[in-house]
Amino acid sequence: MEGNCNLWCRMESERAKIPNIVRDEYIPIFIVKCLHEKLEPGDAGGVVLKKFGAFNHTTEESMWTDDTFLEDNVDFEGMFLLSKENLNYVGRVLRFAKEAYECFHLDKKHFGRYFTDEYEHPCLELLYLMDALYNLLPVTGYLMWMKQLSQKKYFKEQFLSFVFSPTAFRFEDRQRSTRILEHFLECIILNHYCNPDNKPELKSSKLLCGDILKEMAVKLSQEESYQANPTNYSIVLAIFKDVDIPNSVRTRYFSDNLTIILNMGEKTISARKRSLTISRKMIRSTLSSVNVMEIVSTILQTADFNWEILLFLITVWIKEKEKNATTLLKDAIKSLIRDGLLKRNENDVTTGFILARHCSLVASTFFSRYEKWFTNMFESGMYSPANDAETFTFLTEMLTSWLPNEPSCFLHVHATFWPFVPKGCRETWNDYISLAKVRISEYKEVEEAMQFEPNLNDPIQYEVEMAIKAFEKNGKIPQSILKLWIVRKKYYLESLLPVLLRKPSGHSGVPLSDSKRRFIELLRREGKIPDAMYTEYKAAIRSS
Repeated sequence: MEGNCNLWCRMESERAKIPNIVRDEYIPIFIVKCLHEKLEPGDAGGVVLKKFGAFNHTTEESMWTDDTFLEDNVDFEGMFLLSKENLNYVGRVLRFAKEAYECFHLDKKHFGRYFTDEYEHPCLELLYLMDALYNLLPVTGYLMWMKQLSQKKYFKEQFLSFVFSPTAFRFEDRQRSTRILEHFLECIILNHYCNPDNKPELKSSKLLCGDILKEMAVKLSQEESYQANPTNYSIVLAIFKDVDIPNSVRTRYFSDNLTIILNMGEKTISARKRSLTISRKMIRSTLSSVNVMEIVSTILQTADFNWEILLFLITVWIKEKEKNATTLLKDAIKSLIRDGLLKRNENDVTTGFILARHCSLVASTFFSRYEKWFTNMFESGMYSPANDAETFTFLTEMLTSWLPNEPSCFLHVHATFWPFVPKGCRETWNDYISLAKVRISEYKEVEEAMQFEPNLNDPIQYEVEMAIKAFEKNGKIPQSILKLWIVRKKYYLESLLPVLLRKPSGHSGVPLSDSKRRFIELLRREGKIPDAMYTEYKAAIRSS
């Protein structure tokens, strides 16, 4: 205790001036006062020193539902680490505190509650030192004992600002910041996944930590987080991957992270690289193929998920664990299509086809090429999920509805490798094949036109050009346009017609040839162009 003699003398001198307070009660008051004086000098004189133990330990769940926070936007930059001067001072105070509690065998849990109640906004390094170096206040306890909503939200905002800070992980501070982040992340994850929620303060702590982890996952997947500081981003991601937690907890944590990523909207993740990097690290380090399949299955059951991100995840998964991944995906795809056809669920059948096509493109060795998959799925009269007339008709109608946007490679497969056709359904299938062949020929015409029209790099432009060329052959409205008018009228009116009718320019757009003029007039006579759009088109022609 000799190294802290001055603090002992000061404490005893101050305690002697306060009537009816014993040393055990005054030690925590004195420690908090010393920290306030140096770290928050503006507040030191105004600190209300409650008698130790005289505060409420309960936490109201309703507090966490309030959306209010600090009135002013807090700039946390520079507030995460202690200055060199303050670091030395805090070290002396905390050594004194440790000596005092060990000397008098005091209850550190009571001190932790008192500190949490009295010191509302400590910096992260102070909390780290009190836990990791001096064993005075566990971070898990601090997370549990915070009672005020403003205090919880302040901690959350400070921690998230620290994680994505442009300055906290500079070279000179990197080692300190890394240790602090590793420690806090471990505590937050364990608090969220291992604590029961059978008490109000445990439940509140669990909610707070879950909220923090969710926001971290979201920010890690945002392009702006990476662009702000790529070096910092890589450091943080490595820490998240290697945090010292049990494998069972790590699996749950990474599973939740991947689920959050997959549920993000199109605008949230603007860069494929972010989701690709995060997914690869999680899949490679901990998650088994069964874990990933469970996540994918759960996501597929939701109404709204990001297809682009899901297919990226599957690509990464197959690349890392090709054989196991494709085996599980084959079974899942088969179940989706069988159940979807049985229940007449178009979404499930469509999902199964999309996944099968994607896997055939990225893992043809283990999954098989699309023509082989399609044959194995539907060729056998005994095992085909569409081996009765009603189900086969449902499947054929679905394939027909895809024709306007179906890639030619898949149309070739359907036209060449026939499925089992139940009795009475041959005419239905022949009608589909006829339409598919027409669509294939239209694709060929566009490919030929592209050799001479390098500006046709817009799929809607292709659609317009194909329609005009088909019209030139027989002077009739192409079947593809009539089908769009019936099946996809919104696309026809809002996307295709504006391209067909727009005023041509010298360097872009479809030229206003005689064929195009006659085609537009035919559509007009057949009632396929609204009056307002036709009037606007004629006005543009007159002014050109």
